[in-house]
Order: sequence, then C-alpha cells, then structure tokens
Amino acid sequence: MNNGASAYLVQGFFFQYWNTLGLGTAAGEGVVSVIRTEIVRDMFSGIIWRDELTGEWQGSFTDPFGDSTIVVEHLDDSTFTFMKCYRNRQDLIHYELTWNGKYWQGTYSGERTGDGGASCILTPVPEGMLRG
Repeated sequence: MNNGASAYLVQGFFFQYWNTLGLGTAAGEGVVSVIRTEIVRDMFSGIIWRDELTGEWQGSFTDPFGDSTIVVEHLDDSTFTFMKCYRNRQDLIHYELTWNGKYWQGTYSGERTGDGGASCILTPVPEGMLRG
C-alpha cells in the first residue's frame, strides 16, 4: 500500500455457512426432518509487518480457533492475499480480499475449513510503536 506504513493492525470477520439437521413441523405432516443453513461469524485480529531484512510481509492473527501465522502473498491498494496456518494444525487457508472503497472483502478457502467469506480493516501502526 502506498501510505508507507511498515505494519498494520488487522481486525475482521470470517463467515462460515453451516448446514444442520433438525426437526420441524409441517402442516398435515407433523414432525419432519429439516436442513437449516446458518451463517456463523467469528472475529479475528492481529498484525502484519514488513520484515526489515527481506521486505516481505508476515504476521500473526488470533481468533476463536487459535493463534495463526500469516504469510502475505500480495498487498497493494486494491488486493490483499495471504496464507494462514494455525499453530496447532498443518493445513493452509488461503484468503483473497479486495478493497471495496470502505474495507477489504473477499473469500477464504482451505482443505479443512471449506470456503467462506471474510472482511477486514487495516490500520497503519505509527512508526516506533512496535519498538517499545
């Protein structure tokens, strides 16, 4: 991104679509089996920073499923893509987000997670804040 920041705080949500089997009632039929689709929202937060030696972006996030390591594949004014790996798992989750004029919005995909939606904001970290 062109604002010169060397780190960003990241806050966002990912969305999963779960199908659940339950019981319902139908007129004239009584109790019937039904499939319900639910949207489940979880919040994530973390930080990405530019490595001073390599110039590559990396980071770490946390969410209700655990802590994760982030490898940023691409970050510019319109595209933010990264790979996420939970520290207690080996599978990778790929995020592809685009800038919609207000926030980053897109999708994620992983072998164990399936596909879902995601959105987030990036807040520049003032220079020196990470040095204590």
